[in-house]
Amino acid sequence: MPSKNSIKIYKENGFYHVYNRGVEKRNVFLSHTDYLKFLHWLRQAAEKNSIKVHCYCLMSNHYHLLISQTDRKDITKLMHSLSSIYTVYFNIKYQRVGSLFQGTYKARLIKTDEDLLNVSAYIHNNPSKDKPGLNLKKYPYSSYHDYVRKTKNTWLSIEEITKHFVINDYKKYLVEKLNHEEKLG
Repeated sequence: MPSKNSIKIYKENGFYHVYNRGVEKRNVFLSHTDYLKFLHWLRQAAEKNSIKVHCYCLMSNHYHLLISQTDRKDITKLMHSLSSIYTVYFNIKYQRVGSLFQGTYKARLIKTDEDLLNVSAYIHNNPSKDKPGLNLKKYPYSSYHDYVRKTKNTWLSIEEITKHFVINDYKKYLVEKLNHEEKLG
């Protein structure tokens, strides 16, 4: 039986939550440079494959992306390119061999605007879930800063999320979602 979110039937113009983690839950980002290399190659592969990146969060042993595509095969091309080049880089740098990620990436189709907003909040709040009490402003490997207007990466497409909010309301939305999830449990 296939694992949840592993069937790769994509829609044109679809939005997807894409994620993966290190094999055996091992860390896949060991240095600041590792994070920057992954983001550099994500940007390059997204541009090459007509993908829009809306949100991202890179944690030490996994990553989350919220992306959209125009063609049904764009995500497959993006993820193959990104995981291949990053794995080669990582294996050479750290003198290792073999798989870096735990199987094929997972992807889930986003079906509604509410789901889109929930996934963006989940991605941006991920560092706080991993380390309760962590101030999101201090976590550098997330698109959170682009959403609260601290930075602006020109390769990110944040408009699909921010069009639902008045300026600064997205930040409040993230706090509300995090507090609600903590109460649940």
